[in-house]
Amino acid sequence: MKRILVVLAVLAVALWAGGPAAAKDDPIGGQNTGDGTIISGEHQGQTGVPGVYHPGQPYVHSSGPPPPVYKDYYTPACMTNGPPNGGSDALCMAAVSVCKTQGHDGDLYMQHWRQQISPTVGGWDFVGNVCRGADDPVEQQPQITVEMVLDQAYAAAPKPTAVVQPGNRSYVNLPNNYYAEAPSQTIPVVVLGQTIPVTFTVTDVRWDFGDGAGATGTGIKDAALHQPGAIEHGYAAQGSYTITATSVISVSFTIPGGGRQDLAGALEIPSAATTLPVGEIQTRVDSTS
Repeated sequence: MKRILVVLAVLAVALWAGGPAAAKDDPIGGQNTGDGTIISGEHQGQTGVPGVYHPGQPYVHSSGPPPPVYKDYYTPACMTNGPPNGGSDALCMAAVSVCKTQGHDGDLYMQHWRQQISPTVGGWDFVGNVCRGADDPVEQQPQITVEMVLDQAYAAAPKPTAVVQPGNRSYVNLPNNYYAEAPSQTIPVVVLGQTIPVTFTVTDVRWDFGDGAGATGTGIKDAALHQPGAIEHGYAAQGSYTITATSVISVSFTIPGGGRQDLAGALEIPSAATTLPVGEIQTRVDSTS
């Protein structure tokens, strides 16, 4: 009679759990109770960081998307249970007994659900069933790092606009006026599902005039000739020149559960290129009768 009850318990769990059995050595651990357990961690096999930051140096943004980060949820393998907000966290006889029949006395038979939370938030996917005990290792919740925030800040940072006056055409040896529209502002970014306000402060602007020359400074709109703080440049030869302005930006933000970060000159954000055609004025003297 006892053997028949054990078989029935195993069959009941297979039906109630909603999925196939999984191995005991699940990659992300946790502590079981009578209720469901939420544990966050990076999926096994996903490595790497979005980019590299060295204090006092600009952030080096790496190409390619950051690795996905997942949230894992465990709940007793009972018919009424499921992912968060979709079922209860009831404890049933089968969840208590089935692991004992497999030689894991004291463990609970659990449903394992997983949700991607970064870089985008997805739905809950059923991973499988697993026996889990109170002494199973716990994977620490993934910590938000400076590099994670800077990677999102790099994408959200305000781009400067490079302006040259006059902008449609210039001439050899004629000084042009340059200024950058590079506002400082605060923009929220989302990292691992958490919103973090980032303050962008433009500390300098570097100019590339396209002929090997450059300058620094924001410049002044409609500046008078040789006005202090104005950015001026003229070209020695005719041609078409590509002009860019790069903002040097300091960022400030607070990492949830961590401290405030004030990173001077952490980002360098280039403007879109502006093309300036430069012609040559030729003076000709004609004889008159």
